[in-house]
Amino acid sequence: LSDQLYQGVLEKYEADVGKKYSYISRENRNEEFVLVLIGQILDVGHGPTKTLFDRCRVIKRVLKKKLYIINTAEMFPIQQEVPLFRIPVGAYIEKNYGGHNLCYEDDVYPFYQCSRNMPDVREIREILSLVDGKKPLCIIMIGGGSIVSDLCSKIVPTITISTVFSGRMQTRGQFQVIGREPNERDLLWAKGHGMTEEHFIKSVFTFSFKKQEHIYTRQELQLPEGKFIVVLVGGRLGEEVDEDCLQMLLKLMEQGIYVAFVGKFAPFDKWKETNEVFKAYAIDLGFREDVLAVLECVDLFINPKRTGGGTSIAEALYKGVPVVTQAFGDGGTGAGENFQAADYDEMYETVLRYKEDRDFYEEMSRMAKERAAVLTDSETEFVRVMETAMSREAFQ
Repeated sequence: LSDQLYQGVLEKYEADVGKKYSYISRENRNEEFVLVLIGQILDVGHGPTKTLFDRCRVIKRVLKKKLYIINTAEMFPIQQEVPLFRIPVGAYIEKNYGGHNLCYEDDVYPFYQCSRNMPDVREIREILSLVDGKKPLCIIMIGGGSIVSDLCSKIVPTITISTVFSGRMQTRGQFQVIGREPNERDLLWAKGHGMTEEHFIKSVFTFSFKKQEHIYTRQELQLPEGKFIVVLVGGRLGEEVDEDCLQMLLKLMEQGIYVAFVGKFAPFDKWKETNEVFKAYAIDLGFREDVLAVLECVDLFINPKRTGGGTSIAEALYKGVPVVTQAFGDGGTGAGENFQAADYDEMYETVLRYKEDRDFYEEMSRMAKERAAVLTDSETEFVRVMETAMSREAFQ
């Protein structure tokens, strides 16, 4: 139903734009210029924004292309009559409005941010006119569900980078990059929109991290010395830690394992008041700007069964902290098979093994760093994605 609603919205905007554009063949496109779109830009603590900068750096430094970034501001920063249930209302940084340069570390990119009123037909027309005139080699879209990107894909090929890389994005562009093999439902969806299996490009989703600025000790974080400590990280742990997960954590606490929460676990105080085991072994570290520094002070990372979790898992692996997760969502996809368990029962048994078997722990810590090396190699992986897309028929 969501897919049908989106299609209706897209068709309405295409009709309102009025002008029909023709697809530009590759020989008539500018091989040296790439247009990069994103629906929301915040700071580097915002995952999609960091993904944008990582990919732009590869486009500029490795692929040697010129690029232009447009924030299409399609995260609906103001309430509008859009026929989607529980539509997200995203943040919007007013000072970024208009055209100027966008700086990230030592790179400078030409940049334009659309108004708060997007999707606005006038602004969409201007972007379509820009694409038709500049004739970029292709468009890179960070995230899906972009009316602007999907209308632009009728002029030049669009490659959508899925920010929920374990899932499929809402896009009508020629390609989308996901972190797994397309399944039967994906292929049926693609066929329903006139696309083939080549619409999907499987890729390892890669990360870079906010620079570590601290070195903590357990004493500074008020963590017990000489004890085995597992950590959960997330801004929505209150929703993500369900009853099954919580019962597993309580069983671990009964085995003398401490559980630290980084982020927001809303029921923490309630459980601390009503459960003696939780009170003795649970630790609330709250939100932390420097998660990498915190990870150096724990033994193991537990990922609840959730859609997200990819970034924090990559950070843990980077620090050589083994991960215990299920084969689900971004976390399971990012961690890979070596760190996956079938369910919470198997997760419980695995945590106990990490606690008791030091040789096993050391081997998995080594493998964690190897996996992290893959997850942080944006240069190799994104170049491969671009080369794959450019070799396919729909790119020509």
